[in-house]
Amino acid sequence: MAWRNLWRHRRRTLLTLSSIAFGVMLAVLFTGMGDSNWSAMIQLAARLGGGHVALQHPEYLETPTLSRTVQDADRLRTEALRDPDVTRAVIRITGNMMIATASQNYGALFIAFDPEAEDESTLSLIEALSEGEMFPSSRDGGIILGKRLAENLDAGIGRKVVYTLTDKNGEIVQEAARVSGIVSTGAPSVDAGLCLLPIDSLRDLLGYQSDEAIQVGLFLDDHRRTDAVAGRLGDLFGSQVSALPWHQIQPELSGFITMK
Repeated sequence: MAWRNLWRHRRRTLLTLSSIAFGVMLAVLFTGMGDSNWSAMIQLAARLGGGHVALQHPEYLETPTLSRTVQDADRLRTEALRDPDVTRAVIRITGNMMIATASQNYGALFIAFDPEAEDESTLSLIEALSEGEMFPSSRDGGIILGKRLAENLDAGIGRKVVYTLTDKNGEIVQEAARVSGIVSTGAPSVDAGLCLLPIDSLRDLLGYQSDEAIQVGLFLDDHRRTDAVAGRLGDLFGSQVSALPWHQIQPELSGFITMK
């Protein structure tokens, strides 16, 4: 009887079926577009931050100081790369510093990395280099500034700046460097408050060991495997090292995506 009733008014039935099909198609389409956008956002955040999973000192997330380091960063990197979901692993030192010229001084976030071990797929700032050149090695004496920061400091290519920060023992240390490059991301907050440094030169200044760092950033092909990878590596390394997924390192982004 139900079947006969459906086809008693064929036009009404066809219109109803068409509207249902069209509604389902729109729902699937916009859900897919949204997932694609969030995935791209997570990928960019990983390339700007500490990867999809970060290995770091258990107390660094709450108290991010340069004394909260991980030892044997090279070993951690090697062990992490054995996980089938981990495709890249990079070692970094991050923190805050003051940068000064003869007339100006500003605070900035720094990322120290090995230019021979990283590229645009792990650090998106490399592709944002608009002037000058990248460090040739991890022991170079240069510094790369955000475009707005360089303008505020009146520090163009070749100009000398002095940066000040606290070392692993809490002592204030300073170093002079010449501006070797300028990055322009188009994001005012990034361009006005970020600089890049070669990691081994900074290690010497901070009194770090040759395999000591703040963070080992891990990159995955599929960000949906982040929690599983963090769980496995957390069990592997124990209480001395925290393996944190991207949504714990960047809770603001995670909250925004969850809300959407």
